Amino acid sequence: MLAGRYFCVAVPPPPFSWNRFLGRKSAARQGLGRSSEKWRSRVRRRARPWLGLGLGQGAREVLVSPEGDGGSRMRPALGLERRVLPPLRNTVICTFRFRGGREDGRGGQERVRWNSAGPRAARSEPDVLRPRVRAGVGAGEAPLRGGRAGLDLGVGDCGRRVWGLGEVVQRSWPDGHWLVRTAEGFSWSRAAGSGLRSFLEGEIGARKLSALSRRSRKGRSLLVLRQGLPKMCVRAHSTSSNTILFLALTITIIQALTPSHYLTQRDIERLKSSLNQPFSDLETAFYSIVGLSKLGAQVPDVKQACTFIKSNLNPNSLDSLFYAAQSSQLLSGCEISISNETKDLLHAAVSEDSSVSQIYHAVGALNGFGLPLASQEALSALIARLSKEETVLATIQALQTASYLSQQADLSGIVEEIEDLVARLDDLGGVYLQFEEGLEPTALFVAATYQLSDHVGTEPPFKEDQVIQLVNAVFSKKNFDSLSEAFSVAAAAAAFSQNRYHLPLVIVAEGSASVSHQQPVLRLQVTNVMSQFLAHASVTLERAKSTSTKNTVLQQTSFTPSGDGFELNFMNAKPASGYYDFSIRVEGDSRYIANVVELKVKVSTEVGITNVDLSTVDKDQSIAPKTTRVAYPAKGKGSFTVDSHQNFALSFQLVDVNTGAELTPHQTFVRLHNQKTGQEVVFVAEPDSKNVYKFELDTSERKSEFDSASGTYTLYLIIGDATLENPILWNVADVVIKFPEEDAPSTILSKNLFTPKQEIQHLFREPEKRPPTVVSNTFTALILSPLLLLFILWIRLGANISNFTFAPSTIIFHLGHAAMLGLMYVYWTQLNMFQTLKYLAILGSITFLAGNRMLAYKAVKRIAAEQSSRLAKYRTLRATQ
Repeated sequence: MLAGRYFCVAVPPPPFSWNRFLGRKSAARQGLGRSSEKWRSRVRRRARPWLGLGLGQGAREVLVSPEGDGGSRMRPALGLERRVLPPLRNTVICTFRFRGGREDGRGGQERVRWNSAGPRAARSEPDVLRPRVRAGVGAGEAPLRGGRAGLDLGVGDCGRRVWGLGEVVQRSWPDGHWLVRTAEGFSWSRAAGSGLRSFLEGEIGARKLSALSRRSRKGRSLLVLRQGLPKMCVRAHSTSSNTILFLALTITIIQALTPSHYLTQRDIERLKSSLNQPFSDLETAFYSIVGLSKLGAQVPDVKQACTFIKSNLNPNSLDSLFYAAQSSQLLSGCEISISNETKDLLHAAVSEDSSVSQIYHAVGALNGFGLPLASQEALSALIARLSKEETVLATIQALQTASYLSQQADLSGIVEEIEDLVARLDDLGGVYLQFEEGLEPTALFVAATYQLSDHVGTEPPFKEDQVIQLVNAVFSKKNFDSLSEAFSVAAAAAAFSQNRYHLPLVIVAEGSASVSHQQPVLRLQVTNVMSQFLAHASVTLERAKSTSTKNTVLQQTSFTPSGDGFELNFMNAKPASGYYDFSIRVEGDSRYIANVVELKVKVSTEVGITNVDLSTVDKDQSIAPKTTRVAYPAKGKGSFTVDSHQNFALSFQLVDVNTGAELTPHQTFVRLHNQKTGQEVVFVAEPDSKNVYKFELDTSERKSEFDSASGTYTLYLIIGDATLENPILWNVADVVIKFPEEDAPSTILSKNLFTPKQEIQHLFREPEKRPPTVVSNTFTALILSPLLLLFILWIRLGANISNFTFAPSTIIFHLGHAAMLGLMYVYWTQLNMFQTLKYLAILGSITFLAGNRMLAYKAVKRIAAEQSSRLAKYRTLRATQ
């Protein structure tokens, strides 16, 4: 609508004078003051008043409204700074204006002031000197708040938010695209008189509107519009004769996400194997039975499973009753009878004194056993308890509980919790959306949301890209840590595949996305996230564009259903070989999400070589060129001799074998291989303007690349490309190349890059010369001399070994000490440090314990001897007295 124009913003610089612009009296009445200093002080307190945004053709002029009418009487802005912003990607371009203001005879205007009853005239008192409309431009989320009872326009995020303040969602929005979030206290019933509600009901349906405009716990009514609605936005029209506001938005629609993770048939079998485990208790039985049912399977032995449930049921446990009730109803012929005491226990658990988990299990058990339940009382208890437990798991269990309650109950308070949980999700790189608690809560949230939405008939508040991000997060993990985690993934898979509102599609090519003249049919698989074929879908190729030429070769062509897929004979369009960007759309159900995908398809072909000419050309042209034509794949007869006086030339053309069109592959090489030394030299063959490939060899200029090595070279032609089905390595002919003898190298080395290099013989430094044996023995004797001196002194003076005992601790201590000395010798001769430390730790521990015991024994013995000595002295002293 506004593409190709510029968005102009009028910004008054500090020297700007309102007195000169409006007239002194008019400016004084508006409280703007006479000086720019007063103007700057007002700017600091509030938004700059009376700025208008104008959209000039090519941004030739910027318009400003002097009296706050938002542009109804815009005129060129004298002395204003101009800023011209080009249209930004993923950004809204907008213009707006007020109408209905009139001159008051004093140079001013009456402005429109809004309240819940509609517009009314207001004089320009200082408290209303705020702009009725403000706007901002940015690539990110940048809603601008402020203004009294006006409209703030938040620009960014593809323009998905427009904020209406006060109680205002205005009546006349002619042909505009917009989104509205109303402030606290807004009432749709009061706004219905404008015809807005009736229009919206006609556009998106009363059922969706009631869901989109519900009141949350915080008192805000939220209208959220998605890509699934017409033109990405709801369009409102005027039912009033007086146009109040005009808002035009142009939205750059970016390509939606597509699922990068889903459950293949192999993943489904792996998930079933994870769920089909032997029962250890009722909880594991519940996960296995219910999880397999989500995947359309059953436990192998239904009768044995029912017997296990009955034998392990604890009538006094809410958890046990819940697992038994939910599992037994999925087993045919498995009926469980419960006593009146158990019924009373379940009903008593549905109260505000119970936790959310207890209420969930009690309500689920009552539902599974088919017992009556007061839904409104259960809902009241659940809401009261949920206000105290605001964890993610508790909120998810509240959603699951509400899905068991009657549809006659007012479940809107619980339904609104879905939005709060959506706000808690973490966006990981724009690809994944999950709770920080991990995979299991995220998958349970998906299952609970769609279960409750189907129950109450309200579309869940997911955007299209959020649904795809949740799909990627849930199915990114293929191996599961626990049975409960596998159950949660199975529940989420069933929810994504069987709900009433969103059906994410998986559109992939069967096999490689490639076609050729031998395989002209492109086959697609269109499934849900559980790889289940969607037979009622219709697949259309919107366009097929060449990635190289950007030309569209086929458009608006339908795929043909065939078996469990869809087929298209793309070769009927006679495309040239190369890559093509396919834009594919799937229709047939309003629930489809990610139904438009971009697919890169390769068109392969076979290459042929024609007009192959080999020639030798005399440099002085004294002899006519000798040309020989060779037909692929035969080898040229004889050999071609080239010396420093001649040039060797090769020319050929590459064509498509199937169509005869000329080809220019990515890789076209000429390789010369020395038959004697194995030396290889490779050149690139380039096409000319007529797509004729030519290669010319001047031996005098290229001798450095050959190392002037004369000999017979085998000429190979190498042709390759990703789109070729028959890459070519052709032995074209033998070429004898002669270089001058004075340039020939003394030693010819192989230049083959793939031969092993010569082994490097590294010589380590020789060890230093050892000292003579006499010196070593003398040094050893000097080291051992103190020990010899010790033995001599023991013999001369005597060794005191009277206190040595043969107690086990004493013997073990001395043996351990000797063993540690011996270990030091072994360390010096054989062991390394780590081995020595290991043995030393064992010997040291034993020696330490034995030594401690030995010393303790000696201490006790010494103390006893001292006491005996004192007692003997005491008795001797008494005897003398």
